[in-house]
Amino acid sequence: MRFIDVPLRYRILVLLLILALCPFFFIGGIYSLPYPLLKMLRDGGHFVFFGLLTFFVLTTIKPVRRLKPMSLLLWMSLVALVIGGGIEWLQGGFGRDSDLGDVRRDLMGVWLVLFLLCRFEHPLRRWVFGIPLLLALLYEVVPAWQVWEEEQRIQHSLPVLVAVEHDADLDQMYGIRQLTREQAYRGDYSARVHFDADLHKGLMVYRFAHDWRGYQHFVFHAYNPAATQFRLYVAISDLDNIRYHRDLTDRYERSVILDPGWNTVTIDLESIEQAPHTRSMDMANITRINLFIWQQPPGDLFIDDMRLE
Repeated sequence: MRFIDVPLRYRILVLLLILALCPFFFIGGIYSLPYPLLKMLRDGGHFVFFGLLTFFVLTTIKPVRRLKPMSLLLWMSLVALVIGGGIEWLQGGFGRDSDLGDVRRDLMGVWLVLFLLCRFEHPLRRWVFGIPLLLALLYEVVPAWQVWEEEQRIQHSLPVLVAVEHDADLDQMYGIRQLTREQAYRGDYSARVHFDADLHKGLMVYRFAHDWRGYQHFVFHAYNPAATQFRLYVAISDLDNIRYHRDLTDRYERSVILDPGWNTVTIDLESIEQAPHTRSMDMANITRINLFIWQQPPGDLFIDDMRLE
């Protein structure tokens, strides 16, 4: 097996890129937000980093290039496992979660560059190596494409933020919730959500169209099945608030009293924009909607049809 020769200037450039990418394994901020597309872009960094590392090793360290193909594959995979596993272990101390899927992507970055750089003496060996690699790449790419399509649908769904008509709509939220026909304000379904102040259980909506400019009101509908009133808190944050972990005075928050039966909650967007004490809310990057309760017994609500008007 022979290798493609690479000029020194390109190898230096690759080394600089490797060093520049290292800190991103331990940076939270926007990359820690629960956005599927951002997470997939971050995960794609594992392909890039370990692909560049493999490229640098194969084009710079000559003794490595003299290894037999299987030995080279095994050694480079072992290096990726040790470095990748070490990174995942260290990430716990930097506010990042460990993910064994990242180690798989590390290995795929190594294998892809080996496939591209190596000149196989027999075409059959290239196919034997290439077909499993292609299948592994499809395993990563197809779900990413599906998420991208779903994100495009969500971002172009305005004025609807969450219709609550399909199981996929529940994926736009965190919390103890289920799709149900028991009650529905619009359409056939709503989300039954359990609220518990002691366990900090409520509803967090994070996948929706984030640009709220050009509208006047944020509206949702809540059905209170109890015979008494229910106090619900509504908190709305923008990207700046979430990314920099600002305090509670930097977001919009208010409580609403829900009577038994259906209630329409309407919030003026101007009040949301002016809610932070030291700045204006970024209405082009509204990031999170939280519904929760405080100092009251647990209970269930039916939430339906979040939209802008």
